[in-house]
Amino acid sequence: MAHGYTSMTARADPRDAAPARRRGGREYIPALLVGLLVGLVLFATLPAPAPLPRMTAGAWDGPDQWSNGEMAAAMIPTGVGVMVSTVGSDEPYGLEASIAAIAETTAAGSTVATADLGTATWTVTNASVGPTFRMQYGATVPVVDAAGNPVGSTDVTVGFTASAAGSQAMASGRLVGLSISIGSWPWIDPHDLVGLSMPLLPRTAGLETLANASTPDTMNCVDTDSADVQEYFAWSSSATAVSGSGTPMSLGTNATIEGGPRAATVEIALEGSSGGYSAIRFNATVGLMTPEAVGGAPLAYALPLIAVAVAGAIVAAVHLERVRRRPPALLYVR
Repeated sequence: MAHGYTSMTARADPRDAAPARRRGGREYIPALLVGLLVGLVLFATLPAPAPLPRMTAGAWDGPDQWSNGEMAAAMIPTGVGVMVSTVGSDEPYGLEASIAAIAETTAAGSTVATADLGTATWTVTNASVGPTFRMQYGATVPVVDAAGNPVGSTDVTVGFTASAAGSQAMASGRLVGLSISIGSWPWIDPHDLVGLSMPLLPRTAGLETLANASTPDTMNCVDTDSADVQEYFAWSSSATAVSGSGTPMSLGTNATIEGGPRAATVEIALEGSSGGYSAIRFNATVGLMTPEAVGGAPLAYALPLIAVAVAGAIVAAVHLERVRRRPPALLYVR
């Protein structure tokens, strides 16, 4: 008598079959989103920038100094000006910018009167409020003609403004804004023009040099070896004033650079209609190069976000790949 038998056949349960792999890597999108979410959580735990301190007495290249954690600013002891430098830099980088003199010149370029700001007695006011640093220098400065004879005086106000580091507009925490106001200028001839002399000086001779920038109305301070830009000085392409008839007006600027890579002076002529304009106001900026940013945040702050997001995506992707390659469950049937 023949004995029969029943074979056992292993069949894949269609319910456990691995789905077909979709093209384009869409299965990794949830993993990437999870990684980004984790990165955002860690990004939110980064320490907030320190509150802006008021200016205090110090010994960093001048009688007064201030820092917001990214930028150090020191008022220079002679004339009226400021030096900026990166906080925590391994090298003593820095750029000094000041306002040395105001001059009246003829249309032909001859100087007929000068106010030497280096000899003025300044009244200094610390007007810092909350997250804004503001120092204001005011003086009545004697004006002399080309022969050195007194011809009167002019009222000059120079303001220095900076913001806390880490603000939404990153650049605002890495620069000092300069505003120069000139009033009651004793014109030799109302058809003349007024100009400013603004010296620039690298903090450390031999470490940095001055160089023309590709951006208009800008001078750079670059590393002598690498030519990387460390600081810059930029001036406005226009100024404001009040005409001889009392009408607000805009003055164009015409800048020339005198000197060399180790020390230079930006000579800025304020050009406008004749008539002895007054209440002149001009702006400039001295600052540090802004670091690259991601999503409006400094690159140094954004790197943890990027790293965690990538790591999370990789881990999740590996997990998905293992699941995709897992053998299907077997269902034995007779």
